[in-house]
Amino acid sequence: MRLRIEEQKKAEREAIEKTEMRALLAKQMDEKERREQRMKGNIDEQAVIWARDKENYEFEEKRLAEKIKKINEENAAFLHKQMREKEAKNAQRKMSK
Repeated sequence: MRLRIEEQKKAEREAIEKTEMRALLAKQMDEKERREQRMKGNIDEQAVIWARDKENYEFEEKRLAEKIKKINEENAAFLHKQMREKEAKNAQRKMSK
């Protein structure tokens, strides 16, 4: 009888330990899942930030390229004007002589 009571207590302890172990494993799995969700959220947020940065970079590069193109066109127009003025001046000197 004593042996049976000890075996019953042992079985109850094992059942309690098994239940506690399952609870601990379930808790660990939940924590792992929450961590993975946070990581996924961080990765998604980083992707949005990178996309916005890329868009800003491309916009700025386009703006700078347009500004450089405009400056080059203005310089070319100024040089053409100087060439025409020099040609006109040379043409007047030839006629004067």
